[in-house]
Amino acid sequence: FSLLFAMNLRYMAADWMGGPLANCDDQTLDLVYTRKGVGRLGWICLSPPMLAGRIASQPRVRIVKCKEIEVKSIDGHFSLDGERMPMGTVRLSVLPAEDRIRIVVNRGICA
Repeated sequence: FSLLFAMNLRYMAADWMGGPLANCDDQTLDLVYTRKGVGRLGWICLSPPMLAGRIASQPRVRIVKCKEIEVKSIDGHFSLDGERMPMGTVRLSVLPAEDRIRIVVNRGICA
């Protein structure tokens, strides 16, 4: 179990600051992630810092600015914006002229 957010805004909900360093004007996505093996309890422990806007200071969390992100599901499923996705590849990028996020989903099985 691991956790990954691709953010271009600071808040993922009214009171959940998932991307404290994100800026919608810089044409990048902030990749906010935890290392593999955090577990469900680790995710629960990250909830209070996220509510307080301190997720970036947590030792298990890394934040990297990216122009494009490719996520490959090797085993099992993953969730994309609350929707369960099958094994495959998802590529996220910011469309620079329009400041919109482009999501490309390849539903094939990863080799």
